[in-house]
Amino acid sequence: MKKITSTTNISKLTQDFDIELMEILKSEVRKFKTIKTYNNLRNSIIQAA
Repeated sequence: MKKITSTTNISKLTQDFDIELMEILKSEVRKFKTIKTYNNLRNSIIQAA
C-alpha cells in the first residue's frame, strides 16, 4: 500500500485501489471452474459493497 499524505490525490488513490482489486478478482476467478461459482462470488461482492 502507498503511504497516504495530506497532499495525496484521492482519485488517484482510488484508481490504484480499483486496479489492485481487479487484479485480485481476476486471480480469484481463475481458481473457479464454473460460471455459476463466478456469479455467486460476484453477487457476494456486490452485496458486501
